[in-house]
Amino acid sequence: MSEIRVVSKESHETLEITTKDTVSLSEASVILIKVNKDDVSEIRQDGRNAIITLKNGEQIVIVDFFNGSNYSTDNSLVFEDNNHKLIWVQFTDANGALLENITYSYIDSIEPLLYHDGVASPWAWLSCSK
Repeated sequence: MSEIRVVSKESHETLEITTKDTVSLSEASVILIKVNKDDVSEIRQDGRNAIITLKNGEQIVIVDFFNGSNYSTDNSLVFEDNNHKLIWVQFTDANGALLENITYSYIDSIEPLLYHDGVASPWAWLSCSK
């Protein structure tokens, strides 16, 4: 199973590191999964959960990725490939709604996805980098 790291967007602290197939969110977070993008078969929404299915049949469930009970839907998914390159997986819009097409963007670090002196949207950062 892939290593999963959950990082708080507010405190920038690692909340959890696991190799389990399920991780639960309790606050706005960046979810960093060590998996190659090409090994991913599907990413979908199941209620409030994000389900990532790998081509080998493994499933990773991110509980409360969407519409969490105690926080906004501002969660971000990032894959880290075998070469330690980070890929921001954009499958929700700025309001947390599922996008029709997934967009993959290489990023140097997860830092732009974290909060800095108040809430900052990663969408604003992305639009400035074009």
